[in-house]
Amino acid sequence: MNIRELSPATLTVANLHNSLRFYHEVFDLPMLESDVPGVKSGDQTIQFQLGTPVPTDQAVLKMTAKNKAEDIRKHFINYGVHVVSQFDSSVTATDQALTVLVEDPDHYQIEITILPPTHQR
Repeated sequence: MNIRELSPATLTVANLHNSLRFYHEVFDLPMLESDVPGVKSGDQTIQFQLGTPVPTDQAVLKMTAKNKAEDIRKHFINYGVHVVSQFDSSVTATDQALTVLVEDPDHYQIEITILPPTHQR
């Protein structure tokens, strides 16, 4: 996936290895080159701390992707990502962009805005 933007966050996770692997492999985010476990996109980071996760029923992370929606759907199927909202008419269309919610291994919801082709430059 080609993540263009992400909201910075620190997440409490049950397993550092699983979280690092999920965000690195599913979203193609490079791992931080520091003693702090996490991933990054540009200057924005998602850091992980070991503990008991406290997921909510709202998105705790927001990302913007510049891939085609169909490619993202196939990518999520390939990685077994739990999609909370589907890629159909139930997905909210705002400013010609699609928004979809997925869950990470600790059940944190991630809101992904998929830019239309005209905004993907």
